[in-house]
Amino acid sequence: MPQFHGNMVIQMQMLEGLEVVLHDANKAIIASLVAFFFTPTNLIAAIDDRPGETVYLKWRLGDFELTELDETAAKKMLRKSKRMKPIDEPLPNDQQIAALLNLSRMGFDLMRPATQQLSPGDEHAVLTIFRPGEAKKLEFGIWGSQGFVGTLGANEATSITLPPGEHFFLAGNVGTTFLKARLQAGHHYYVMLDFGKMIGRVRLTPIAAHNSSKLDRWLEDVRWVKLDSDTLTDGVRERENIVGQFIRETAARTETGESDFALISNENAF
Repeated sequence: MPQFHGNMVIQMQMLEGLEVVLHDANKAIIASLVAFFFTPTNLIAAIDDRPGETVYLKWRLGDFELTELDETAAKKMLRKSKRMKPIDEPLPNDQQIAALLNLSRMGFDLMRPATQQLSPGDEHAVLTIFRPGEAKKLEFGIWGSQGFVGTLGANEATSITLPPGEHFFLAGNVGTTFLKARLQAGHHYYVMLDFGKMIGRVRLTPIAAHNSSKLDRWLEDVRWVKLDSDTLTDGVRERENIVGQFIRETAARTETGESDFALISNENAF
């Protein structure tokens, strides 16, 4: 991993989608940054769907956001920058799916406050996924076999109704976490989206019913949110189709034992 000091300018020539060609010394720098946990959270939003453009982005180590510069200001900073030898070949874009999983990083504002709490019924169960209070600017998308579930920021929770039976869920940042849920109608199930601060991995952890007192404390101050169906534009649906294929492939690997997963079963029923 290169060492960085102060400001730097990242120059990118956009092709299509999330595939990019990176110029000059900045090629090696951004190739490392894209795969590193502290990649600024608005990187994908800044470069997504801008074919044919040259984009200049300024980033300071430790910041979670990028600032776009005009060409004059960017080239002035570049003239003061130390040039380094670029890598021989661009690295593969291994963050494409991770970026697609977290739609808020592409500028999509999809969640709204939830004013009513869902209750299980004779023909459905309720699944609640929540995050404890952590790094506020980091948001993570939750996906299921039925499609996009929602985005959770720090100290937020969302609930959905589901028919009884087996369901599959995942979330991702550095790596991907998988969850199978075997649900019964009339029950409420809870899952914590846990976030590792050192490495940046996320994990979907089912809450056992005997931990009800801890659950009450975790949920005491959360903000309840829900997915706003009116925000699901063609751009969101396009990405949902791409991720849907990834979910189907991943679910198949869990069936054959190629991928590990957490499991919700009877001991998680409230």
